[in-house]
Amino acid sequence: MTPLISISPQSIICKNLTVDGALRRFRHLDPVFYDISYCNTGTINALDAYIELKVDPVLVLDNITSNGIDKPFTDVGNNIFRIDIGGVSIFDCGNFTAHLHEKPEAVLGQTVCMESHIYPDDVCTETRYDGAIIEANATCLGDSVRLQLKNRGKAMQGPKKYFVIEDQVIRLQNTYNLPSNGVLAEIFAADSGKTYRITAEQETNFPNELGDRFVTAAIEGCRPSQENQFTTGNILPFPNYDGAPYFSTACQVITGSFDPNAKDASPVGYGEEHFIEKNTDINYTIYFQNTGNDTAYKVVIVDTISPFLDINTITSFVSSHDYFFERTDSNVVRFVF
Repeated sequence: MTPLISISPQSIICKNLTVDGALRRFRHLDPVFYDISYCNTGTINALDAYIELKVDPVLVLDNITSNGIDKPFTDVGNNIFRIDIGGVSIFDCGNFTAHLHEKPEAVLGQTVCMESHIYPDDVCTETRYDGAIIEANATCLGDSVRLQLKNRGKAMQGPKKYFVIEDQVIRLQNTYNLPSNGVLAEIFAADSGKTYRITAEQETNFPNELGDRFVTAAIEGCRPSQENQFTTGNILPFPNYDGAPYFSTACQVITGSFDPNAKDASPVGYGEEHFIEKNTDINYTIYFQNTGNDTAYKVVIVDTISPFLDINTITSFVSSHDYFFERTDSNVVRFVF
């Protein structure tokens, strides 16, 4: 479904469903938890809403719960599962947790990613946009990797840049110019077991409400046989570009051990200096755990934000537990659970 933009001369009348997902840290062979939250920030109720959950190929979905109660879902194929949430009133929100486990072929250091897409995916904005909407996809074909760009909107107005990264080296740079429903594909042999990523520019006037100025897709672990080795650690250094309100991507590395109290940033950035493209959103995930033998009835996390970041752009998202968020100083925020 192509996201639409609704506009009225006097007022904006539209549904504006948002979704956000977060993978909790997990050890190799431990249970995996993916938390999802959604809201309707539009001006009218959303009817027959649903979320499509795309599960990483090395994970198995066991069940989905909301407030401790199992929630039904439908397997629609290709590792995609549909969760019907029905009507979502204005300013109404909800959340649930997907419970998963690893397949036997999962290995330490491998990156797993989960995606959520909420429908209807109309977007509220005051500026109408009916131009090109580029989507990226990365598919393992067994002996090769297919990286694809597809235009779900109107014809592009002119050529834009795209590039392919092999592990952390740019393998290809080129331009593309797709008509409506046009497709561009690049195919690479998978015998090296390397990680491949395609990133492309959107139209110059692509609105922020529809997402980021780039679109990207990556694939790790594609190889002709299970005996072939593959490289790891090349997914998280680069952005997911999931800025569209109706779409969310979350990735984690399968680890052997970790500190239960930590903060991760995504993207991690390139090299020892952790370089990222300017004006790129950084998603922080704060982890904490009660390792004692009694209940903690109130947990307060105080976080001091770097002066190199604009604290006025901070937004709080999904969490495993309900919390209250507040800013207490010029660069200090608190999360009260």
